[in-house]
Amino acid sequence: MKQSFKRLMAICLMVALLGTLVLQAAPIAQAVDYLTTLPQLHYGDYGTVNIVHDQGNCYSMQGVATDADYTYCAKIGSNDAVACIVRLAKADGAKTIMTNAANGGYYFYNLGHANALDIVKINGVQQMFVTGGANLVRLTMSGTTLTTAGTYTFSYNGATTNTTAVQIMYASSKEVKVITKGGKSLYTGTLDPTASSGNIELTHLCNLD
Repeated sequence: MKQSFKRLMAICLMVALLGTLVLQAAPIAQAVDYLTTLPQLHYGDYGTVNIVHDQGNCYSMQGVATDADYTYCAKIGSNDAVACIVRLAKADGAKTIMTNAANGGYYFYNLGHANALDIVKINGVQQMFVTGGANLVRLTMSGTTLTTAGTYTFSYNGATTNTTAVQIMYASSKEVKVITKGGKSLYTGTLDPTASSGNIELTHLCNLD
Protein backbone atom coordinates (compact mmCIF):
# COMPACT_ATOMS: atom_id res chain seq x y z
CA MET A 1 0.00 0.00 0.00
CA LYS A 2 2.74 2.42 1.00
CA GLN A 3 4.88 1.70 -2.08
CA SER A 4 1.81 1.92 -4.35
CA PHE A 5 1.03 5.38 -3.00
CA LYS A 6 4.61 6.48 -3.66
CA ARG A 7 4.42 5.20 -7.25
CA LEU A 8 1.14 7.06 -7.80
CA MET A 9 2.78 10.25 -6.59
CA ALA A 10 5.73 9.69 -8.92
CA ILE A 11 3.50 9.11 -11.94
CA CYS A 12 1.42 12.17 -11.16
CA LEU A 13 4.50 14.33 -10.82
CA MET A 14 6.01 13.04 -14.05
CA VAL A 15 2.84 13.96 -15.93
CA ALA A 16 2.85 17.38 -14.31
CA LEU A 17 6.46 18.03 -15.23
CA LEU A 18 5.75 17.14 -18.86
CA GLY A 19 3.28 20.00 -18.94
CA THR A 20 0.06 18.03 -19.11
CA LEU A 21 -1.14 19.71 -15.92
CA VAL A 22 -0.78 23.32 -14.86
CA LEU A 23 0.45 23.29 -11.25
CA GLN A 24 2.29 25.46 -8.80
CA ALA A 25 6.04 25.07 -9.26
CA ALA A 26 7.13 25.11 -5.62
CA PRO A 27 5.07 22.12 -4.36
CA ILE A 28 6.17 20.08 -7.41
CA ALA A 29 9.85 20.82 -6.83
CA GLN A 30 9.59 19.88 -3.15
CA ALA A 31 7.74 16.65 -3.92
CA VAL A 32 10.22 15.68 -6.65
CA ASP A 33 13.13 16.22 -4.24
CA TYR A 34 11.39 13.94 -1.75
CA LEU A 35 10.58 11.21 -4.28
CA THR A 36 14.15 10.95 -5.53
CA THR A 37 15.22 9.77 -2.05
CA LEU A 38 12.83 6.78 -1.98
CA PRO A 39 14.20 3.24 -2.41
CA GLN A 40 12.98 1.15 -5.32
CA LEU A 41 11.54 -2.16 -4.14
CA HIS A 42 10.00 -5.15 -5.87
CA TYR A 43 8.38 -8.39 -4.70
CA GLY A 44 11.66 -10.32 -4.88
CA ASP A 45 13.14 -8.11 -2.15
CA TYR A 46 10.89 -9.66 0.49
CA GLY A 47 11.86 -12.94 2.08
CA THR A 48 9.52 -13.14 5.09
CA VAL A 49 5.74 -13.12 5.43
CA ASN A 50 4.38 -12.39 8.91
CA ILE A 51 0.73 -12.69 9.91
CA VAL A 52 -0.79 -9.89 12.00
CA HIS A 53 -3.57 -11.58 13.94
CA ASP A 54 -6.73 -9.81 15.10
CA GLN A 55 -6.40 -7.97 18.40
CA GLY A 56 -9.65 -8.04 20.37
CA ASN A 57 -12.12 -5.82 18.52
CA CYS A 58 -9.48 -4.81 15.94
CA TYR A 59 -9.77 -7.13 12.94
CA SER A 60 -9.45 -5.05 9.75
CA MET A 61 -5.93 -4.42 8.42
CA GLN A 62 -5.13 -0.79 7.52
CA GLY A 63 -1.98 1.35 7.34
CA VAL A 64 1.60 0.11 7.63
CA ALA A 65 4.84 1.99 8.40
CA THR A 66 8.41 0.95 9.05
CA ASP A 67 11.60 2.19 10.67
CA ALA A 68 15.07 0.66 10.89
CA ASP A 69 14.07 -2.11 13.31
CA TYR A 70 10.31 -2.56 13.21
CA THR A 71 7.20 -2.64 11.05
CA TYR A 72 4.03 -1.10 12.51
CA CYS A 73 0.55 -2.18 11.40
CA ALA A 74 -2.83 -0.63 12.20
CA LYS A 75 -5.94 -2.74 12.62
CA ILE A 76 -9.39 -1.28 13.24
CA GLY A 77 -12.81 -2.40 14.40
CA SER A 78 -16.39 -1.71 13.34
CA ASN A 79 -17.26 1.81 12.15
CA ASP A 80 -13.68 3.03 12.76
CA ALA A 81 -14.53 3.26 16.47
CA VAL A 82 -11.37 1.57 17.72
CA ALA A 83 -7.86 0.91 16.44
CA CYS A 84 -4.79 -1.04 17.54
CA ILE A 85 -1.15 -0.70 16.49
CA VAL A 86 0.95 -3.86 16.27
CA ARG A 87 4.75 -3.77 16.10
CA LEU A 88 6.70 -6.54 14.35
CA ALA A 89 10.46 -6.87 14.84
CA LYS A 90 12.36 -7.19 11.58
CA ALA A 91 15.05 -9.34 13.19
CA ASP A 92 12.86 -12.19 14.41
CA GLY A 93 9.23 -11.32 13.66
CA ALA A 94 8.31 -10.88 17.32
CA LYS A 95 4.96 -9.11 17.73
CA THR A 96 4.09 -6.48 20.32
CA ILE A 97 0.79 -4.64 20.74
CA MET A 98 1.56 -0.97 21.31
CA THR A 99 0.17 0.60 24.47
CA ASN A 100 -2.00 3.72 24.44
CA ALA A 101 -0.55 6.03 27.11
CA ALA A 102 -3.97 7.66 27.56
CA ASN A 103 -5.64 4.56 28.97
CA GLY A 104 -2.89 1.99 29.60
CA GLY A 105 -4.55 -0.47 27.21
CA TYR A 106 -4.06 -1.14 23.52
CA TYR A 107 -7.23 0.45 22.12
CA PHE A 108 -7.01 3.85 20.43
CA TYR A 109 -10.25 5.76 19.88
CA ASN A 110 -8.89 8.72 17.90
CA LEU A 111 -7.27 7.19 14.81
CA GLY A 112 -10.35 6.91 12.58
CA HIS A 113 -9.90 4.50 9.69
CA ALA A 114 -6.09 4.56 10.15
CA ASN A 115 -5.59 4.18 6.40
CA ALA A 116 -1.98 5.33 6.45
CA LEU A 117 0.94 5.62 8.86
CA ASP A 118 4.32 7.31 8.55
CA ILE A 119 7.21 7.64 11.01
CA VAL A 120 9.80 10.41 11.39
CA LYS A 121 12.07 11.80 14.10
CA ILE A 122 11.57 15.37 15.35
CA ASN A 123 14.13 16.72 17.82
CA GLY A 124 15.36 13.16 18.32
CA VAL A 125 11.91 11.84 19.27
CA GLN A 126 10.35 9.21 17.02
CA GLN A 127 6.83 10.14 16.00
CA MET A 128 4.07 8.33 14.14
CA PHE A 129 1.54 10.14 11.96
CA VAL A 130 -1.80 8.43 11.33
CA THR A 131 -4.53 9.53 8.95
CA GLY A 132 -7.87 8.07 8.00
CA GLY A 133 -10.51 10.73 7.46
CA ALA A 134 -10.34 14.46 8.06
CA ASN A 135 -7.80 14.21 10.89
CA LEU A 136 -4.07 13.63 11.09
CA VAL A 137 -2.97 12.32 14.48
CA ARG A 138 0.61 12.69 15.74
CA LEU A 139 1.80 10.09 18.27
CA THR A 140 5.11 10.22 20.09
CA MET A 141 6.82 6.85 20.46
CA SER A 142 8.67 5.62 23.54
CA GLY A 143 9.45 1.92 23.51
CA THR A 144 6.10 0.16 23.10
CA THR A 145 4.03 3.16 24.25
CA LEU A 146 2.32 5.69 21.98
CA THR A 147 1.17 9.07 23.29
CA THR A 148 -1.18 11.36 21.37
CA ALA A 149 0.72 14.63 20.94
CA GLY A 150 -1.37 16.38 18.30
CA THR A 151 -4.56 16.16 16.26
CA TYR A 152 -4.87 18.27 13.10
CA THR A 153 -7.71 18.77 10.63
CA PHE A 154 -7.24 18.73 6.86
CA SER A 155 -9.04 21.41 4.85
CA TYR A 156 -9.03 22.54 1.24
CA ASN A 157 -10.39 25.91 0.13
CA GLY A 158 -11.63 26.40 3.68
CA ALA A 159 -13.68 23.18 3.81
CA THR A 160 -12.80 20.07 5.81
CA THR A 161 -11.63 17.26 3.54
CA ASN A 162 -11.11 13.53 4.06
CA THR A 163 -7.81 11.85 3.24
CA THR A 164 -6.76 8.23 2.77
CA ALA A 165 -2.95 8.41 2.67
CA VAL A 166 -0.08 10.41 4.13
CA GLN A 167 3.68 10.69 3.63
CA ILE A 168 5.99 13.02 5.52
CA MET A 169 8.08 14.92 2.96
CA TYR A 170 10.06 16.97 5.47
CA ALA A 171 10.14 17.35 9.24
CA SER A 172 11.92 19.80 11.54
CA SER A 173 11.30 21.21 14.99
CA LYS A 174 9.35 24.09 13.42
CA GLU A 175 7.49 22.56 10.48
CA VAL A 176 6.28 19.26 9.10
CA LYS A 177 5.38 19.07 5.41
CA VAL A 178 3.05 16.29 4.30
CA ILE A 179 1.76 14.93 1.03
CA THR A 180 -1.68 13.34 1.19
CA LYS A 181 -4.42 11.91 -1.00
CA GLY A 182 -8.12 12.73 -0.98
CA GLY A 183 -10.32 11.08 -3.60
CA LYS A 184 -8.35 11.22 -6.86
CA SER A 185 -6.32 14.26 -5.83
CA LEU A 186 -2.91 14.66 -4.23
CA TYR A 187 -2.25 17.60 -1.91
CA THR A 188 0.57 19.07 0.15
CA GLY A 189 0.27 20.86 3.47
CA THR A 190 2.22 21.88 6.56
CA LEU A 191 1.68 21.66 10.30
CA ASP A 192 3.35 23.02 13.42
CA PRO A 193 4.85 20.07 15.38
CA THR A 194 4.89 22.14 18.58
CA ALA A 195 1.09 22.53 18.49
CA SER A 196 -1.30 19.96 19.92
CA SER A 197 -4.00 20.89 17.40
CA GLY A 198 -4.53 22.99 14.32
CA ASN A 199 -5.65 23.18 10.73
CA ILE A 200 -3.68 21.91 7.73
CA GLU A 201 -4.74 23.98 4.73
CA LEU A 202 -3.97 21.83 1.70
CA THR A 203 -2.52 22.91 -1.65
CA HIS A 204 -3.66 20.91 -4.66
CA LEU A 205 -0.79 19.08 -6.35
CA CYS A 206 -2.40 17.03 -9.12
CA ASN A 207 -5.22 14.63 -9.98
CA LEU A 208 -4.90 10.87 -10.49
CA ASP A 209 -6.72 9.52 -13.51
